[in-house]
Amino acid sequence: MLDFFNQYQTLLIYISIFSFVLFVAMILFTPYLVGKIPHDYFINSIYDKNKTIFFIVLLKNLMGIILLLLGFIMLFTPGQGIITILLGLMIMQFPGKRKLEKKIIANKKVLKILNWLRAKNNKKPLQGGC
Repeated sequence: MLDFFNQYQTLLIYISIFSFVLFVAMILFTPYLVGKIPHDYFINSIYDKNKTIFFIVLLKNLMGIILLLLGFIMLFTPGQGIITILLGLMIMQFPGKRKLEKKIIANKKVLKILNWLRAKNNKKPLQGGC
């Protein structure tokens, strides 16, 4: 086991630095992003009918996939994994998106954390969670 750490010491240092930077970035940006969610996002269906240009949809999906992957990484490293996954899903456009979002937001702990972050930004609490 010691050989493994000696052999991959540089890689482990880079992974540790990446994890720390990701942790700090998500602490700084998550409250801002959660504050941008409309308070009626989970009960208002107007967001489902958003028609955009293909290129913009492609960029949004790419950003969503990146957030989704980062959120998955943060499930195992320090960070706000579930919230980052939810933000990634909200950015993306795919069939069944609303159903998946509503299932995640139905978790009372997730809704409580999101509303706590929104309160720090003086935003209304999210509706339609449970």
